[in-house]
Amino acid sequence: MSSENLLRLKDGNHKVFNAIYDEWHRKVFYYFLQKTNDENAAQELSQQTFIKFWKYRSLLTLEHTIEQQLFQKAR
Repeated sequence: MSSENLLRLKDGNHKVFNAIYDEWHRKVFYYFLQKTNDENAAQELSQQTFIKFWKYRSLLTLEHTIEQQLFQKAR
């Protein structure tokens, strides 16, 4: 993701957030599914991760990748 899009995300751009969600949701879901062996729990934890990612978007940094920052929220 370009730093311009990351700045847009930090400013609350929903289109950029939706693009991140579309790209990363499946990976986050499978991360949790591997940890829990429960599809419902994995789905709930995935949703909570993206809610947290949106809520704290102003704290995102250009120094780390979206993947690093997203999975930090997941942990």
